[in-house]
Amino acid sequence: MFDILLDFPYCQKQTDVLNKEYATPGQSRAIFFDIGNVLASPVISSDHTTLVGLSVYPFVPEVLDAVSKQQAQLGIISNTAPSDTTETMKAVLEKAGLLRFFDAKLLLFSSVEGIDKTRVELFQRAATRSGLPPQNCVFVGEDDKERNVARRALFKVSFHPLHVFQVLKEMS
Repeated sequence: MFDILLDFPYCQKQTDVLNKEYATPGQSRAIFFDIGNVLASPVISSDHTTLVGLSVYPFVPEVLDAVSKQQAQLGIISNTAPSDTTETMKAVLEKAGLLRFFDAKLLLFSSVEGIDKTRVELFQRAATRSGLPPQNCVFVGEDDKERNVARRALFKVSFHPLHVFQVLKEMS
């Protein structure tokens, strides 16, 4: 069923079409992505204690590129291990080729912020850092409970990176 999501040429074609059809010029948006099971699968050390990398899904770079062209700031809201620092997470994102897409001030990691995605305050903090009202922010995450918390913070939500284009269209 999800084979189409892993079909690189299909995804590239779809992001081109969606970018043209759903463009929202002149409107500022902030789009925050979860990492695990949204942008990539985590690669964990052999002793199961440390995040050592990310296995990025094939469609993700093209989607992030297309979304960034729509007057959108891109950020991350992710639950991370207590030992993860901003520097270690940036290094993991850089190694995966993803860091370049995101605004450094919009990288919110639970281990650094001291709160996780079960708390509305994390989403409110993300909106504040973006300089936008929460109604102009979108959270992209696979977990329904986390999306519900984002909704309580007045964020729009998307269950998948490709679905974010539809959410942006509905916001315009």
